[in-house]
Amino acid sequence: MFHVFLDRDCFYFSHTFDLTNPLNKLAKQGSLSIKLSSCDERFFYNQPHVSRLISEGFHDWVTPFICGLVDFKLIKVNGKSVNLGLISRRDRSRAGMRFIQRGGDMEGNVSNFAETEQIFIIHLDSSWKIFSYLQTRGSIPIPWQQTPNMKWAPKLKIEANSTKAKNCFNAHMNKVRKTYGKNTLVNLIDKKGSQNLIGKVFTDLFLSEHDDGSQHYVWFDFHHECRKMQYHNLSKLLMSISKNMDDYKFTQMVVKKDSDDQQTIETQSLQNGVIRTNCMDCLDRTNVAQSVFARNILLNQLFAVRKGTLD
Repeated sequence: MFHVFLDRDCFYFSHTFDLTNPLNKLAKQGSLSIKLSSCDERFFYNQPHVSRLISEGFHDWVTPFICGLVDFKLIKVNGKSVNLGLISRRDRSRAGMRFIQRGGDMEGNVSNFAETEQIFIIHLDSSWKIFSYLQTRGSIPIPWQQTPNMKWAPKLKIEANSTKAKNCFNAHMNKVRKTYGKNTLVNLIDKKGSQNLIGKVFTDLFLSEHDDGSQHYVWFDFHHECRKMQYHNLSKLLMSISKNMDDYKFTQMVVKKDSDDQQTIETQSLQNGVIRTNCMDCLDRTNVAQSVFARNILLNQLFAVRKGTLD
C-alpha cells in the first residue's frame, strides 16, 4: 500500500530548492535554499511523518516533498537558453477525492486548494533572470456537500446555518488575505440550477463581508459565455480583471552565481496579490481560465525583457 501511494507520480522533492514556497516569498527571505523553519506546512506533505526528526534536531535527515507537479522545459530563444516551468502545490489541509471533499471548514481551509506558479528563466553568463507568477484555486469557501450517488450531478447541500457559513467564509478570506495580500476571486460556476444557489451565497457573503477595495470578486458564467465553443469570450473575463492583474504585478529577480557556490538575489519587483479561481471541482473550467491568465502574464514578462537592458 505504501508503494502504491508513492508511485502516483505526484510527489516531488529537491535537496537544494524550497519547493514549498513561491519565489516572491523566497526573494523576501533572500535565499532559494531549503530552511525547514520557513517551509510552508500547507504544502510540506511529509511534515507530519518527520516532525519528530525536526523536533530532535535531525534536519539533515529531512527532505520536504510536495504533492502536485514540477515540470520544466529547456528551450532556445534567439540563441539564449530559456526555462519555462510550472510548480503546482496542493494543500494537504483539506485534500480529498471529487465529491467526497467539498467546501471549507471553520479554520479557513478549503477542499483541493492549490498554488500554481509559472516560472520563466533566462540563462545569462553568470546569472539567471527569473520571472514568477502565482495563481491559486480552491473550493467555494463555505460549508457544502455533494454526496456521491448514481447520478451525473449529485444533489448539492449548502450549510443552512448562516452563521457557520459566514464564519467559514471569513476564516478563509482572512487566511488568503494574510498569505497573499490582495485577492481577486474569480467564480466560474453556472448562474442557473443548484450552482446558482451556491453562487448567490458566495456572492452575498463577499459583498457583505469583504468588499473593501483590496479584495475583489467576479462571477463569470463559463458555460454560458463559452457555449458552442465560443472560447474567445474569455477575453471578457480577462478584461474585467486586467487592472487587478496589472496592480498585483509579477515577481522579477536576478540571481547571481557567486564563486563559493552561493547565490545573490537582486529583486526587481514582487507580486503582491493573486487571482483565486474556482468552479465546482476546481478542474476543467479553472484550468482553462488559469491558462488564459498565465499566457497573458507571460506575454507581459516577455515585453518586460524586450524593454529592459537585457540583450
